[in-house]
Order: sequence, then C-alpha cells, then structure tokens
Amino acid sequence: MEKKEYLISLKKSNAECECKDLSRLFFLNNERKTLKNECEYLIDELDENPNFEVKKIYDEKTNSFMEYKNLYYAELDKLTKEKKLKFCYHSEKENYKKYFVSSNEARELLKYKEIITSHCSNCEQQINLLKQ
Repeated sequence: MEKKEYLISLKKSNAECECKDLSRLFFLNNERKTLKNECEYLIDELDENPNFEVKKIYDEKTNSFMEYKNLYYAELDKLTKEKKLKFCYHSEKENYKKYFVSSNEARELLKYKEIITSHCSNCEQQINLLKQ
C-alpha cells in the first residue's frame, strides 16, 4: 500500500470513543475544528470583499481558535502524562507494522515525518493521526 492510501485509511479510522476520560479532549477538538473552518471562510470573504466588520469578526474568531488550540494541546499533554492516551508508530519501512511508543518517542519520530497515531489507553480507539 502506498503511503498516501495508508494515511487516508488511517484518517478514516479516527473516531471518538465513549470513555469519559477523553470527553473534554473531543469537545475542545471539535470547537477548534469549527473555529478553524469559520476562520478559513472569513478569510475568503475578506479576500473577495475587504470589510471592517468582517475583519473584526475574523479577528475574534482567530483569537478564539488560538485559545481552543492551546486548550486542546494542554489537555492532550495532561492526558498523556496521566497515561490516558498512548501513541502508535506505523513503520513505513516494515509495511506499516505498528509499535506503541512513549510520548517522547512519538515527538521525536514526528520530527522525521513518521506516521504516529494517538489512541485511548482504555479502549484503544484511534482518535487522531498526528502530523509535524
């Protein structure tokens, strides 16, 4: 399987689990994604029709997006420290064989653009495909 196909299949495997430990993470991620989409829409609007009111709304949405992004990553770090999340390395050299790795190993592998997914430690549901 080619890397592009594999990444698409991994993205399709992302889901929310029922575990209460991760509910805040899912909420923050959904808010972050919604705000990102709204910012992208507003920037397109500004490109077509520069307008002070739209710029003001865009600035507010951008600030909210950054707040939720920071909250999301803080929650991700907290859950990692509490061992409620685990990380899986998908070795491209070994036909995408999976290895669970520590958060430090995951960070290091991401520097080299390796494939890392995050999973709920309780039910092992894949929740995200991580990118550098």
